[in-house]
Amino acid sequence: MSINRVLLALLALSLSLAACAPNTAAPAPTSPATPPPTVTAPPPATATAPPSSPTPEAPPELATYRDTETGFELDYPAGWIIENAGQPGATVILWSEPVAGPGTDGVPEGVAKIEITAGPPTGLTLDQLAAQQKDGILSANGSVLEEARVQTAAGLDAVRLHTMAFGEALSLITIINRRPIYVVGFGDLARFDAVAQTLRAIEPAGEAPAPGCSTAYADGARLYCLGEGDTPRLIAESGEGQITSPAISSDGQWVAFVTVLPDFTAKLWAINVAGRFGLEPLRYLAGPDELGNSDPNVLVSVQAFQWQPGSSVLFFNTRFQPRDGMQGPGEYHNDDLWTVDAETGAISQVRPRGSLGRFFVSPDGRRIAISNPQSIALVNVDGSDFRLLLEFPFINTASEYAYRPELQWSADGSAFFASVPSPDPAAPDAHAVFYRFGVDGSVQALAQVPGNFVWNPSPVLFSPDGRRAAYALYDQAAQQWTVSAHNLDGSGVIALASAPLAVGLAWSPDSMRFAYRFADGQGGTLATIGGAGQSFGEGLSVIHAAWANNDSVYFLANQDGRWGLYFQHLGEPARLVASLADGVASALAVRR
Repeated sequence: MSINRVLLALLALSLSLAACAPNTAAPAPTSPATPPPTVTAPPPATATAPPSSPTPEAPPELATYRDTETGFELDYPAGWIIENAGQPGATVILWSEPVAGPGTDGVPEGVAKIEITAGPPTGLTLDQLAAQQKDGILSANGSVLEEARVQTAAGLDAVRLHTMAFGEALSLITIINRRPIYVVGFGDLARFDAVAQTLRAIEPAGEAPAPGCSTAYADGARLYCLGEGDTPRLIAESGEGQITSPAISSDGQWVAFVTVLPDFTAKLWAINVAGRFGLEPLRYLAGPDELGNSDPNVLVSVQAFQWQPGSSVLFFNTRFQPRDGMQGPGEYHNDDLWTVDAETGAISQVRPRGSLGRFFVSPDGRRIAISNPQSIALVNVDGSDFRLLLEFPFINTASEYAYRPELQWSADGSAFFASVPSPDPAAPDAHAVFYRFGVDGSVQALAQVPGNFVWNPSPVLFSPDGRRAAYALYDQAAQQWTVSAHNLDGSGVIALASAPLAVGLAWSPDSMRFAYRFADGQGGTLATIGGAGQSFGEGLSVIHAAWANNDSVYFLANQDGRWGLYFQHLGEPARLVASLADGVASALAVRR
């Protein structure tokens, strides 16, 4: 159970007990200086409403309580008594009339008491907050008489609870500016809704939009963005599984990720890291419940996903698994295509099951390149104008999976590239053909290179400008791996390195440098095309690298059993950005 969960459960109990203590304010929740968000199950409602602008003044018969630090206000009858207003962190109490006597006598008949509490920032959804409130009631041997999803007059999504625990109470729970707000009424409940319904969001004093995200990384069940000076900024924490595969939208506003649950199903989430009021609540987008399946014995999960550039839309495909577990090795792909809008939560199916393979969205967000075991195709993002561009023989992998070539778009989106191996990678004449596919449907074979490109730890990586392909091939006689950059205009091959192990990692954005790594503990090299290279990560076991710009890289590496995220600029030594619990290549995302 998370710290926030314990605190909010205690809050629920204290609010219920407060009905027996009219002169004593319920304690405000406390939290760590930076409370971690928690990822759990059901889909969230829209949690942050736009502030009223300008803030309306209450009618003469009403007064307004305004919390400018948190960013909300509500109206109440002008003759009511207010306690604790202006006290940071305190629960504000409204009384319909003065109450005398000790606090153990309960709320007198005919008197209304309303408590307003702002919790610490959270990543919990509205449904999760309501569930925690109910847990607190039930743990006090109370009961929930009624529960309903409602909207306030200002359009805030909220949960209204009618409960009984040491007294009858009504509660309105909502989220404003990433903070849970609890409005709880005791005594004369007939007057509760008229006050609670006026709750609305305003712009917090001194708040400014949060910066977007250019580098994100996962560390176990936590997800971070790097802020100014590479300071890690916790943006999400999963309470149900590992976080993996962060992906940043093209404008840096959204970070999407997957949580992998103990039963190996997966859920897709997104968070707006540059909202008007800073981090917005996490948004649960898709999982087994949302994707559905006609076979009750099968679970469907998100497999791969990618942002559509210039939008808040994610494309994803799915996989399946039997409820009673995997039935041995093999592929469990649905080969379909879906979209989900992180802003609205709307899900739609673009292509049905069995119609697509691996997918790669173009940089302009207009087209999708498709890779199948025996073909490569192109389709518009709405699923229309499907064009089969290339067919080739099935490629033997000597295993249970089918080889689907990696497709890589040029930076300008005018074409994409692929390396297609020959059918038998063990044959003496094994080779790969490098292709260019234009968005106009043209197909051009650029080069045929001998070698085994299937059982190879180093993928073929095409430069962003489409001029070169970098790869590593094993020389059996020399017992060496040779890293090369092949000029696709036919002008030759540039040998970059030979070593007992050499694995290509990534091209720089300007296509002038190529990063590759060596064996454990030997770091890697940032090779410059036509110039001198530079070592990086010396003494480290590098597993993954991503360029921050044309002369700087982030990389994941291990030293003496300790994993870390590192940064290195050309001409400077590497520096540790953050220590990690373990090392997974899919844990790092960099937006340029």
